[in-house]
Amino acid sequence: GPAEMSEHLRYLARHARIPLSVMPNAGLPVLTSDGAHYPLSPAELADAQESFVRDYGLSLVGGCCGTTPEHLRQVVERVRDLTPTPRDPRPEPGAASLYQTVPFRQDTSYLAIGERTNANGSKKFREAMLDGRWDDCVEMARDQI
Repeated sequence: GPAEMSEHLRYLARHARIPLSVMPNAGLPVLTSDGAHYPLSPAELADAQESFVRDYGLSLVGGCCGTTPEHLRQVVERVRDLTPTPRDPRPEPGAASLYQTVPFRQDTSYLAIGERTNANGSKKFREAMLDGRWDDCVEMARDQI
């Protein structure tokens, strides 16, 4: 549903260089004896989509599971004349997994990427790291290349 997407959209609006779109369900499904029920009314979905266009500069909005023709009619009516808020994305280089992104930002700490520079997997590396032998750590990383 839109409520569950909001924080993700906020992040994407700040960092993504491409236009953004969203097609939420009409809320999180509630399982009943008659099957799945989607709790958001057409007006509530339209409220959410309007705020996504205004707050996050989304270029395309729609609906997925649980949206009815009335949901979509109200969304279209609400956003038809809106111009997406301009975005000024500032992408941050990093590595991402399914669950999170880790920026390639280094203050004064040591950043290691690679199997041979893994303190759990390499006793030699762990000992050099614990002894503060940073030149040895860097050399092991270069050897891995």
